[in-house]
Amino acid sequence: MRRQLRTAFALMSACTLSLLGCGEGTVAGVPNELCTENCAPTWTPPPRADAGNPNSESNVLDEDGSGATTRFPRLSHSQWENTVQDLFHLDSPSGLASSFAPDPNSRFDTNVELRRVGPSQWTDYQTAAEAIAARVANTPAELNRILPADLPTDSTERARAFVSDFGPRAFRRPLTTAEIDTYVTLFLQGPALVGGDALTSGVEITLRAMLQSPHFLYRVEATPATQSGRISLSGYEIATRLSYALWNSTPSDALLTAAGNGELDTPAGVEGWARQLLDDPRAAETIVSFHEQLFHIANYGRATKDPTRFPTFTSDLESVLQQEALLFINEVVVTRGGGIAELLQTPITYVNDQTAGYYGLSGSYGSTLQRVDLDPTQRAGLLTQIGFLSKNGGLVQSDPIHRGVFINIDLLCAKLNPPTFQLPPLPSEMPGQTNRQRVDTHTGTCGKGCHDIYINPIGFAFEHYDAIGQWRDTDNNTPVDAASSYRIDGETLTYDDAVELSARLAETPRLHACYASTWLEFMLGRRAVSSEAMDLEDIAAASLSGDTAKELLARITALESFRTRIQEGT
Repeated sequence: MRRQLRTAFALMSACTLSLLGCGEGTVAGVPNELCTENCAPTWTPPPRADAGNPNSESNVLDEDGSGATTRFPRLSHSQWENTVQDLFHLDSPSGLASSFAPDPNSRFDTNVELRRVGPSQWTDYQTAAEAIAARVANTPAELNRILPADLPTDSTERARAFVSDFGPRAFRRPLTTAEIDTYVTLFLQGPALVGGDALTSGVEITLRAMLQSPHFLYRVEATPATQSGRISLSGYEIATRLSYALWNSTPSDALLTAAGNGELDTPAGVEGWARQLLDDPRAAETIVSFHEQLFHIANYGRATKDPTRFPTFTSDLESVLQQEALLFINEVVVTRGGGIAELLQTPITYVNDQTAGYYGLSGSYGSTLQRVDLDPTQRAGLLTQIGFLSKNGGLVQSDPIHRGVFINIDLLCAKLNPPTFQLPPLPSEMPGQTNRQRVDTHTGTCGKGCHDIYINPIGFAFEHYDAIGQWRDTDNNTPVDAASSYRIDGETLTYDDAVELSARLAETPRLHACYASTWLEFMLGRRAVSSEAMDLEDIAAASLSGDTAKELLARITALESFRTRIQEGT
């Protein structure tokens, strides 16, 4: 098994990520320490190399770490919202991030390369900082939550006490003496800059500045460079990485204290704290979010279908199909402690009166989704549910091409290069011709070496499911043929249908190698690199042996890959 996993990790291709830029601005006329030369990198990553055959050089790992920096990850919009709520101990999210300019689409919302700050977004941050600062400073109950105990009466000492207490929580590290002095000076100018009494105005102007600092907006990893290519993170940087990876939010006071006490200076210490964080409900939300993004669940129910053939498949199914998938993931991965294998093989789902019929279920169902067992000869996990199948289905017919592409790229980390020319559309259905025959004939002339070897063999396994995922035994009055075979890592997988394919994939080391590297990508915001292959072997082996997602995450946090960063340009 270990040799197979090593083979899976040895098959690699190249991909790059770039460093993040910074914004510029001022706070109420007072210069704000927003962007220094240290966070305005000029290094440009090399272009992506051609990996060639997706099964001889997979997309599991990048070839090198040249684009894998995590030095300046900007908070995502959800991280900003969660951080503000936790930082100020708010009872509910502020809602301010909902008005931020959207980030570019990416595989995961944790992707650090695409989270840059342009002029529009900088204005968003400034506006939000001013709004939340004014709200907290002028709402006594909320202000009292962030004031240190035994606040001094002397104005300067009171300012210093507040800055020294709140600043480390906002920046997720201790402040330097110079930083404290700068913010104390700003605090004392509150009445002149904002107006009002000394305390509330001082707090407001200080919060405005801190929430626009790169030390708040970015998770700065400032540990000095070395010659080894790997830079060990400080305890505070590990605490920050740990909290955002598992809670998608800022470290708790207890975790920051642990960092200051040296409890995160060893792999065992990091893993121990990770296990504590994983017992919190926020970690379950992160686990579900990872799988939600991996399977593109936000797009379930959005595909257009022929209203004549599928009159009941309407836009109001969007939320139902997405919720069905999320409930399934939560039960299988969080409640049952399953992993990728169980997600592909567990024949249950959640249905209501709108969707039960699509699964051939009889009986009475209300509008609330309820758990049901499905026929295990026809359904096996997420890939055979209506949400996935309809998303990857055509207007009137099944879509083996998109179903096959998804599994190759997202679950097996195969690199499928886009065609070098504009592909003509599939021809119209002919009498007596099955959809499989139509696709096979068409791609046989324009997709040699890709469709016939990688895409179609997997996609054809789903021919028992029509455009919206309903089971069918015949297609165009001809018995469905869903049998095929797929060559992967020197082994040929043979299967009669999607249920058998899911079972074979669940036993394949490549699936678990891809799953492990994808988890690391999600947690770090960058792709895994070839130098991390040995680290990830153990995670993939644990996944293959049936470890829970929580266990995999705990193991990942103890890896050198998690506790260090790659030096830029190596």
